[in-house]
Amino acid sequence: MNFNTRNQDRLSIFTLNKLAKSCYHIGNMTVLVKMYLKTLFPVKETWLVLQLSWFLLIKWLRTQMLESVLGLLVLALILKLYYTLLNWLKPLVKCLTPKYAHSISYRLSNWFYCQVVPRPKTLLKFSWRILRRLAT
Repeated sequence: MNFNTRNQDRLSIFTLNKLAKSCYHIGNMTVLVKMYLKTLFPVKETWLVLQLSWFLLIKWLRTQMLESVLGLLVLALILKLYYTLLNWLKPLVKCLTPKYAHSISYRLSNWFYCQVVPRPKTLLKFSWRILRRLAT
């Protein structure tokens, strides 16, 4: 490989790099002009932001409603399961506990003898008794 060929190769590579950089800068200028125009007249962006914010607001509200409804549904199912088990265990505990008073096992299982009511209003009414029995 002689000296001229190497210089021509270097020159052609240099020319290609320069051409690529100038095209890149022209592309950048186009992008900059577009960005400048968009900042001056942000019609499309404003419309998109409004649409997005409205969409997110609706999604958020829907999520809140679903979460609260699902939460209440799960709570109702848990309470129903709890009282079903309680009604099933109550006769079992009643026959297994000793019949004399003031024994430890009697006191520990005494909270089973609270009135079992599956209705939420009555549950709130009697829940303090259950908690009081558990605390003693």
